[in-house]
Amino acid sequence: MQHVLAENTKVNITWSKDLTECIVDLSPDNANAPVGSNSVQRSDIGKARALSGVSERLRQKISQWAYIQRSLRLYDGPRIYLYKPSRLISWTRTQAMNDAADIIAYSIIGGAGR
Repeated sequence: MQHVLAENTKVNITWSKDLTECIVDLSPDNANAPVGSNSVQRSDIGKARALSGVSERLRQKISQWAYIQRSLRLYDGPRIYLYKPSRLISWTRTQAMNDAADIIAYSIIGGAGR
């Protein structure tokens, strides 16, 4: 699970049965560390409840048996928070590349007005 990241990048992943939170911290004072098993942790009870609440707000019922489960991306200075369902399809290498492209595009185009 080793990946090449920019210098000064720190990644922390917290997961629950409903939602997974990924925090990418690009602060200049971070020591660059590879993403590994020590970067991934199961949420404690309080965090699991919070993630469950966020998950409920991201879910939309469109018919009796159909739901849309959205993701959430928050930008807070040098930190990017990703909230996605805890399904394997949301966390593939391909999805990571798509997320990275979206974040870069936002930083270049959408974030220009910040």
